[in-house]
Amino acid sequence: MLLNKKGIKQLIKGKKLSIPLSCLIFGTDQGGILLTLNEILSYVHPKDVCHLSYGLFQELESEIHNNNIFNQHKIIVIKNVPANPKRELIKIIDDKNKHSLIMVSAELKKNSFLRTKFENSDFYIAINCYFEQEKERIKTIKDALESLSLSYEPGLPILIAQVVDRDSLVLQKELEKISLYYNKKKESFNKVENNVVLSLLSIDYNIQIYDIASAICNPATQLCDLNELLRKAALMKLNYNTIVRVTQKYILYILKAKKYCSNLWSTTY
Repeated sequence: MLLNKKGIKQLIKGKKLSIPLSCLIFGTDQGGILLTLNEILSYVHPKDVCHLSYGLFQELESEIHNNNIFNQHKIIVIKNVPANPKRELIKIIDDKNKHSLIMVSAELKKNSFLRTKFENSDFYIAINCYFEQEKERIKTIKDALESLSLSYEPGLPILIAQVVDRDSLVLQKELEKISLYYNKKKESFNKVENNVVLSLLSIDYNIQIYDIASAICNPATQLCDLNELLRKAALMKLNYNTIVRVTQKYILYILKAKKYCSNLWSTTY
């Protein structure tokens, strides 16, 4: 069965799933993975949970297979599980009646063994944690601002969505920071002000113009990463004409370096 991080939260709160729960949590949103894991474990006493890294699991696989750990804990959390785990772990996954497992992984390809096994299972659940779309992030921010019972400028949620990292945990921490500040001094404010909010947020504006030029010239750069650099440049009020000129010079330096290296190799060999 495949669910997203919001779907699993709704099912748990609606008591439509029993805890302990056996599942695979994976995706690009590392903060979302941690929040989802903590949500599930919040229904279990800490002493009933055993945390292992996949590397440590390999050292303890015989003890786990012999049920020594499962006699002491209701849930085993195994982190950093690869897309194609060892056969010993697969045996434990297949032994559905004995074990409650939560496996945590990074991004997994759709056809990877681990993801396919959990998504196609009637017994286990696969929970994908990907970065939220901008509309979802803006809604989350709006809900947090409206809970303050103070007015705010219409563009503030969009502004926060643009400047805060896409990681779900980072966004939650920043919204908690805003909430704590205004709830402490609510009687002193008539509205939530943009400049106050921006001063509260932990935003890294430390970006060099050559970082952008390097990203533009690097074929391995993802479009989303380049957009993030350009967004920070705009917040720093860097002139786009300047970025173009510096990028042109950067390319010329690369071409000169390439020519120099070619001449050097031709004379050496």
